[in-house]
Amino acid sequence: MRLETSNNNKISGNQINNNGNGIVFEYSNNNNFSNNTLSNNVAGLDLLYSINSTVLVNTFINDGLQVQYSYKNTISNNVVNGKPLVYLEEESDKEIKYKAGQIVLVNCNNITIKNQDINNISTGILLWQTNNSLISNNTLNKNDFDGISLYSSRNNLIKENKISNSQNGISLEYSSTNNIIADNLLSINCYGVHLIYSEGNNNISNNTISDNLYGVQLYNSHDIIVTNNFVSSNYFGISLWELSSNNYVFGNGIISCDTGIWLNKVNDNRILKNTVIGSESYGIWILESFLNKLEKNIIFESRSSIGLSYSNFNIINENTFDKGGFLLSFSYLNTVTNNIVNNKPIIYLEDETDKVVEEAGQVIIINCERITVQNNEFFDLITGLHLEYANYCQIINNTFSKNYFNSVFLFSNNNTFSKNLISNYDQFGLFLLGSNDNIISKNCIFLNAKKKDEMSFHYNKLYPIFLNGNNNSKAILIQESNRNIFLNNNISNNNEGIILEFSCKKNTIERNDIMLNKKSGILMIDKCDNNYIFKNTINNNGEFGIYLDESSNNKIKKNIFIENNNSAFFKNSFFIRWVNNYWDTFRIIPKLIFGKIKFGSRLIRWINIDWRPGKIPFNL
Repeated sequence: MRLETSNNNKISGNQINNNGNGIVFEYSNNNNFSNNTLSNNVAGLDLLYSINSTVLVNTFINDGLQVQYSYKNTISNNVVNGKPLVYLEEESDKEIKYKAGQIVLVNCNNITIKNQDINNISTGILLWQTNNSLISNNTLNKNDFDGISLYSSRNNLIKENKISNSQNGISLEYSSTNNIIADNLLSINCYGVHLIYSEGNNNISNNTISDNLYGVQLYNSHDIIVTNNFVSSNYFGISLWELSSNNYVFGNGIISCDTGIWLNKVNDNRILKNTVIGSESYGIWILESFLNKLEKNIIFESRSSIGLSYSNFNIINENTFDKGGFLLSFSYLNTVTNNIVNNKPIIYLEDETDKVVEEAGQVIIINCERITVQNNEFFDLITGLHLEYANYCQIINNTFSKNYFNSVFLFSNNNTFSKNLISNYDQFGLFLLGSNDNIISKNCIFLNAKKKDEMSFHYNKLYPIFLNGNNNSKAILIQESNRNIFLNNNISNNNEGIILEFSCKKNTIERNDIMLNKKSGILMIDKCDNNYIFKNTINNNGEFGIYLDESSNNKIKKNIFIENNNSAFFKNSFFIRWVNNYWDTFRIIPKLIFGKIKFGSRLIRWINIDWRPGKIPFNL
């Protein structure tokens, strides 16, 4: 039942069960609500902008009373789950000494709430415009909204409570200032501590916050201190959202959260001396956020130590990473100095020219020209090398090992990537997006290196081939990139060898050894046209030597196809020129290449022909 701008009504003797809101009074005054039984509603009775009503002798079972902007109400002799509903308005200097089913304080001062056990209702303890009170040593469990909720309340101390299985363990909303939340145990809530539109020196400290979706979240909240909390096994450990600014996140221990600290559309915060361990995604993730300072944090065993996405003008200084490193996308004019990963410096260059980088732990190059990166060893990183709008750079003689993404080129042109050893990566060895006219040559890209005495060599080439690959790995992934040259690379033992997708045109793939990949040696998808595939050795690939899908006008000439499950296949790809390729064995008749094309709404079988196949594998 909902009363809106409705006055002087009487609601009595009703059974109100299993609703979202049982009864709502909104802008409704002088009503009488008595002798009703409300059970298993999310909220039993909700008073919103309502005054001078009488709430008497009602029974609440597994729900309760919600109050917002409502005053001068008479609420007495109500029961929640067999215990009294304690409602105090304009009271001061009291301690609630008897066991309550729910506690609601409106315009009160210096109230003490201790040793309560409140379960299975809407909100356990609710303070509305209540100041200078103590909430301590209470147990609150399975409350639909909040364990403890403060609205526009100041100078309260919330300490040593145990709160679990609620939407919010503790929530502070709408100008709740100068409160202390300390030494509480908060677990299995959606939000452990949730501040919404709160400001002014609230202190969240020394709490144990575990197994929540969000451990601590500040939403449009300012001048908050979050310090010395132990935050573990939450999906997001500490998150600052939507215009939260001037907050200080200091000295927290954050363990086994998917993302340790998340800054989302926030500015001017300081993240200092936190320890983050074992984040599956990010130690610290900064999304669309500006002018924040991250200093002297220690981040261990996280897939990405710090992620920056569409975030500018941040200061990231003197942080220490064990594994992980930076993951960037479209973030500029950040100051990144004196950071360490795997006991080596992170080299971050932006708007630089003519530099040589050696002995680095990770290298990030943004809007630079003529940078040489050589003789480095990159390992256990989210990305070893990141180039973004970087041109005429040389990446030579580096070793990449056990990285999630090894090398990334974003909108970077006329670079040379040569003689690098890339092994044991999770996703891809080299990724090019919107990058043109690069030369990728003489690299070895493989997985699962064996001991030296177990190495096997192919055709007297320089680099070895190793067995047993990662099922997700792609040696080279190219998207929307044109006129690149891939020459004399050894590509083996991946899920996919070389993938061209989304309008890659006029690339040359020449004289590469492409073998022992689980699926395709070369895969071309979605308008990858006018590419040249020449004199490659493509053998022992699990599904296809080469596969073309919606990719036309490609020339495939003088390649060696040996012992692939299916040497070549095409789907809805036209005007492919197959010229003098060697197909497993000596042949004097044309080679038929089977595929499918669209005919109306159907795919039908089709044939291409290599009219003059190679008689011998001429590359041997």
